[in-house]
Amino acid sequence: MERGERVLEEALRSPHFRDYLRQHGRLCLQFGYSDSGRYVGQLAASYLAERLKIRLADQMRRHGLEGIELVLFDTHGESIGRGGHPDSLSDRFAYLSPPAARAALAAANLPLREEAAFQGGDGYLLFGTEKLALATVARIAEHAFAAPAEADDPIYAEADWGTDFFATIRREMAALVEDPGYAALLGAFGPGLLDRTGSRPAARQADGGGGPVRISHPSQLRAIPNNAILHQLGFLANTLHGLGAAVEAHPEAFADLAARSPRFARALAMAKRAAAHSDLGVLRAAVDMLDPSPWLDRAGFTKRPGRRQALTAVANALERLGLSSATRRMFRRLQADHQALRAAWPELPVMQDRLVLTHAVRLCLAQRLWLLAVSLPEFSPRHGATRDSLVARLLQLDVPPVLDLLSEIFPAAPDPSSGLDFGEPAGPRDGASYAAEHAAIFAPMAMIFGLVRECSAVISHEVGAFG
Repeated sequence: MERGERVLEEALRSPHFRDYLRQHGRLCLQFGYSDSGRYVGQLAASYLAERLKIRLADQMRRHGLEGIELVLFDTHGESIGRGGHPDSLSDRFAYLSPPAARAALAAANLPLREEAAFQGGDGYLLFGTEKLALATVARIAEHAFAAPAEADDPIYAEADWGTDFFATIRREMAALVEDPGYAALLGAFGPGLLDRTGSRPAARQADGGGGPVRISHPSQLRAIPNNAILHQLGFLANTLHGLGAAVEAHPEAFADLAARSPRFARALAMAKRAAAHSDLGVLRAAVDMLDPSPWLDRAGFTKRPGRRQALTAVANALERLGLSSATRRMFRRLQADHQALRAAWPELPVMQDRLVLTHAVRLCLAQRLWLLAVSLPEFSPRHGATRDSLVARLLQLDVPPVLDLLSEIFPAAPDPSSGLDFGEPAGPRDGASYAAEHAAIFAPMAMIFGLVRECSAVISHEVGAFG
């Protein structure tokens, strides 16, 4: 998005590349929001993609390449739901392919072929019945065959303001991505909240018994789980962050263009939908879970037998993880920007109680699972795993593989060969079974984790990320 204009200019300066284009009659480019959106923000990515298309029209005309067909593929990307746009399909296509960009390409006599992906639930929900499929195809045809409209939107008359507005979002989002606390938050237990999001794991795996590698940068996560984790943590930073700083700089111009500019309003519709599924309190609760201090505070007040030791053990395990200070600093960054946004845009929607409650129930379940995790019995290192390493993985909700390993270390039934006489003295643990540990620890953990994933499915549906 940032270097594309220079790359294209460099290529088009070559007479050999221009001859190649004339011979084939076509130039194919892909514009995606999946990665660009998570690194510079969805709204800034939309602006950058549009600007690149308009500049491409100028470059093609300047190099005498009129009549060359442009094939532009857009992925919609990962933001609210699986991307796209929250309003009508007409708005969705106008957001994806703004009238100003289409008009610029038409003025340069560049035939346009647009391709877009219907991702996830889009792939079948919009085509689920004959009438729905007909309506969907009709809206696509209306967009594809409509004559390019005049680009008289006021946002283009305020080009300097628009450039500054989206550059601010890009700057703030880029700083967030480089914040170690952001990677720590995404990788803390977010991947464990998700069912499989594709054919590949959400993040690289460690060798031996260490479980998933702790990510140090969002680039180590794929775009789909990156977006899905933000949904699950209750704050869609890739669509919202940076808006506060951008709006706060010029609140009057923001309010004016939001009311008068259809192009700007379509971009802000993305932010509105993201805000309806974001809540600083929900995110703060997740950040608080990673802090040993609240667990120690609870340990000091509890009267339940054995609970003080369990709460203290969780605090000690979190201390070893060492995620709290970085995630708290990062949270304050998000908090300051979002509070500025809501102050300047008071009609921004809020998360509904139903969704807040789902987040709260799941956090309770996760805390209960952590209390069970620290009750694991001691054991000798097995398959490269130690008790502390398995507790750490359980805190990160890497539950199913840990339970599989625990079933090997602590078999529920004795070894059938333990009663046979081999003419040798029996070992001290021959014939041991751990049915009590399975009943009191392992089975409840599996049940609780199943409920955690059920809550995650509810949140995905609420956000619109079905599929």
